[in-house]
Amino acid sequence: MAPLLPSSLQVLHLASDKHMLDAPKHFAESQWSFPTGLKSVVMHDARFSNAGALVLANSLPPGLEALRLDECYTMSRYMSQLFESLPASLRTLKLKRVFLNQDHVETLLTRLPSALETLAVRDISPVHCQMFKVVPVFPASLKRLRLDHLGLEPTLLVKSIPTRLETLALRTSMIGVSVIKSLLRCLSPTLVKLELSENPLGDAGVILLARSVDL
Repeated sequence: MAPLLPSSLQVLHLASDKHMLDAPKHFAESQWSFPTGLKSVVMHDARFSNAGALVLANSLPPGLEALRLDECYTMSRYMSQLFESLPASLRTLKLKRVFLNQDHVETLLTRLPSALETLAVRDISPVHCQMFKVVPVFPASLKRLRLDHLGLEPTLLVKSIPTRLETLALRTSMIGVSVIKSLLRCLSPTLVKLELSENPLGDAGVILLARSVDL
């Protein structure tokens, strides 16, 4: 059977479509696989069935450099498999509104690819104010980190901040004045952007930040 996608394909974008429910399952039954040269996969509200999502989670190409999942709720059940199969070549990973539980978050943040440079995780908890007790293991290559409303225990998160970051965004991350002191001590001198919106810094936290503008 002729390949369904050209071998020269480098970018694949899958958007909302009810007809895509079993697409990955049908691809697998046809002995289909991602082109080996594929560099970027973007999925927005891709409504795969359970069978389709499982196949997709285990089929990422070995040379993939960028993966973005937005509102792919039907993928949630198989996120652990997806995170376990992230290729070592991955340099950018962005997740938004993809529901994750404690096991998913732990698998993700302790098995990040060593080449990863950008990690953005936003609004992933289906339970309001759920707190994940995970000690992240960030690769030394990480330059851009965004964890918005992730629900990580802030003291554990701060202890794991990479040393070579250029941008750090921790919006709605329960960063209070006691945590901000530890955060400021571990920030990299290479940092050019820091976002701490919607955190309970209080007056004391804002004063600490103001005194650290040389960072």
